[in-house]
Amino acid sequence: MAVSTLKSPPQRRSLRYTDLEIANIAEMFTLFSVFMLAFWNSQFGTSTEDPSMYGKQTERAIGAMSRLAEVWDDGKTRLSAVEIADDRALPRPMVAKILTTLSQANLVVGSPGPGGGYALSRPPIEICFQEVYDLFEREDPSHMCPFGGGVCGVGDCCAMHDRLVAMRESIRAFMSETTFEIFRVAWQVDGIRPTKPDVMPVLPRETFRAAKMRA
Repeated sequence: MAVSTLKSPPQRRSLRYTDLEIANIAEMFTLFSVFMLAFWNSQFGTSTEDPSMYGKQTERAIGAMSRLAEVWDDGKTRLSAVEIADDRALPRPMVAKILTTLSQANLVVGSPGPGGGYALSRPPIEICFQEVYDLFEREDPSHMCPFGGGVCGVGDCCAMHDRLVAMRESIRAFMSETTFEIFRVAWQVDGIRPTKPDVMPVLPRETFRAAKMRA
């Protein structure tokens, strides 16, 4: 009697992922994108995408704080949320919300509405980017290695470990060592004024916020 040699088809893995798997995948792509942007910048001095190291809300908060730093005169000059938003070409409702958060954290003083206005709570040289970053960004407490698939710190380090650690330390150093004094000096001492958003550069600009020419 002949015996069938047909093999049962291999069982296919379900396409449903657990929450932990989804979190690890998201972390992997986030770290990988950050690494690739840093690598590209180190090799060519520019990026093909927006290389922000923080989210939009943090970016806009730094934009608002930088405008207040520009006009700093021991807190005598105050700007409204509308003035700050228009000066930085930012959404007015978002800036108003951000200023409320900054005020609650005692980074700015002032009040909204007619007759109100905002100023930095202390000299810009005493406020670093890290203070704003901590308000709007969330540190990832996970110890999962996005490249090795295990737990970072257990067993051999993955091939990317040292580079990722160095990159993270560089970002933290930049955020903690950079104060808003640079904006006051640029505005009041050097006379530097931001380029208007509708101005078109003659040549593509290889800078942090202008990796591509505006459409």
